[in-house]
Amino acid sequence: MFSVGERRSQEDFRSRFLGMTTLVVFAFGLLLARLWYLQIFQGRKLREFSEKNRITIKQIPAMRGRILDRNGNIIADSRPSFDLLVIPSQAEGSLWATLTKVGNLLHLSAGELEAAYNKAEAGSPYDPTVIKRDMTRDQLALIMVRQYSIPGIDVIYSPARSYPFGTHGSHLLGYLGEINKQELKQIRDRSDTTYNLGDVWGISGVEKTYEFALRGENGARPFVEDASGRELGEEVSSDLLPGFQPRKPVAGKDLLLSIDSKVQEAAEAAFTLNAGAVVAINPKNGDVLALVSRPEYAPEQFVRGVSSEYWQKLTQDPLNPLYDRALRGLYPPGSTFKIITAAAALEENVIAESDTVFCPGHYKLGRETKRCWKKGGHGSVNFHRALVESCDVYFYEMGRRLGIDRLAKYAMGFGMGTETGIGINREEGGLVPTEKWKQRVYKQPWVGGETLSVAIGQGALQVTPLQLAAAVAAVVNGGTLYRPRIAIRAQRRNGLDAQPFPTFERGKMILTDAHRQAILRGLGGVVNEIGGTAYWHARSDVVAIGGKTGTAQVVGRRSGIKIDDHAWFVAFAPVEDPQIVVSVIVENGGHGGTVAAPIAKKVIEAYLGGTS
Repeated sequence: MFSVGERRSQEDFRSRFLGMTTLVVFAFGLLLARLWYLQIFQGRKLREFSEKNRITIKQIPAMRGRILDRNGNIIADSRPSFDLLVIPSQAEGSLWATLTKVGNLLHLSAGELEAAYNKAEAGSPYDPTVIKRDMTRDQLALIMVRQYSIPGIDVIYSPARSYPFGTHGSHLLGYLGEINKQELKQIRDRSDTTYNLGDVWGISGVEKTYEFALRGENGARPFVEDASGRELGEEVSSDLLPGFQPRKPVAGKDLLLSIDSKVQEAAEAAFTLNAGAVVAINPKNGDVLALVSRPEYAPEQFVRGVSSEYWQKLTQDPLNPLYDRALRGLYPPGSTFKIITAAAALEENVIAESDTVFCPGHYKLGRETKRCWKKGGHGSVNFHRALVESCDVYFYEMGRRLGIDRLAKYAMGFGMGTETGIGINREEGGLVPTEKWKQRVYKQPWVGGETLSVAIGQGALQVTPLQLAAAVAAVVNGGTLYRPRIAIRAQRRNGLDAQPFPTFERGKMILTDAHRQAILRGLGGVVNEIGGTAYWHARSDVVAIGGKTGTAQVVGRRSGIKIDDHAWFVAFAPVEDPQIVVSVIVENGGHGGTVAAPIAKKVIEAYLGGTS
């Protein structure tokens, strides 16, 4: 028999056991109900939600190498910027709806919105597409605040170019642009995996030519984001991809140019007219010290992706700012070519320094009469005075004695009629006519009057400002024709791992020192003797400058009407030991001595320590 106490104890136990059992069963019931809700009722939705989590490798863009002048001054740098991406497959609703939200937020124009849509549609729906480069601080803030409410967009860090000197040297530096789908296919066909769709690379100038050194190597790290586009953190990412080793980005090499920024700035400041070019070269090794083409453009406009408005402005401008006149502009050299005619005449012994030619103001060859620029004539002139006063009749006679083919031999020997090999901006080769050339092109024989025109730099003869500078450099250095060098070396920012770009001799012309000295004296007289065609505008108190003026006749291609002449001046200094050669052309500028000579003077004085 159980006592009353024992019975109560058993009843209490049964009551508690029943309560605990009921609680456990209820808890399990709730758990089972929740599992049923999640797996059966919400299963499809949650499965899709889970599949939207992405595990991928995220690129870390490398900093592009800086571009420096020969003294280490920065002329193109890289700075931090932020780009806006869209991933079409992650967009909520249609891609257009997502882009419209972004467009409204950033106040994008209809044209920008359409361009972004077309760009994203052209790529893979799973690949990110840059729709806005280099966002402003305000734009970045707006996106960061609303990023998670607009699925499918992302912000990445991406270095962007900056230009301390603004538009100066734009053709020399070139500009950057995005790699499109067609270009990427061509890259992949070469088994090159360096680039991806939307990456930025050099389109022109040294940015393109030395892309291999400037571009750097992108880094990479594992990246996991949830369905809302939130990154889950590096630890989670590394745990999910344990075999992947993150890579740090490697900055591109700095490119040390031969350009002297002081000389470049002097040339830019001195050239205040609409169109033309300035080239400065070291005649002792071919280093390019300055390279100016006008009008210029703003490379900064290409950093954010060039706008359609700015591109239209460039392409519709009749002066064509994208055209590199220093390397591609083809012009008759005018009287600057008399330097070549003079060298040929002396070397071929068709005249001696002391021999004279009488100039009555005109020159007759058969039935043709050619005029000298000085109507009354120069009278009896020797070699020296012919150069100083630029007597056309004297050089007509030299052309007649030489003949076109011997004249062409020296022009070509000093590098005219072919590219200089500078390596940027699709350089033009120019034209040096010969008897065979005319027969081949026009099916007509060469005539003597054409030789006379070429002897003074007219006729079919065409050169670029760079060619003329290189040719005169070869004359004043004694006959060595250098390939113009624009880059000295590429190197890491710490100066290590240097990759030099050596000077290169393209050819050698025979030019005896006595003849060279006679030419230097004559060209020195052009600037420093009374009667010299550049006496009033190129003479310097800082250094003895030598040079040659040129006025190239221009005839409208369509109208056939003569328009304002191109103004040339080619100069060097010091006369006794040339360290710099400068070639200047001002399109439709008139007389070379008046318009082009003062520009060359300022460039030379800037290089040799003077003031402008």
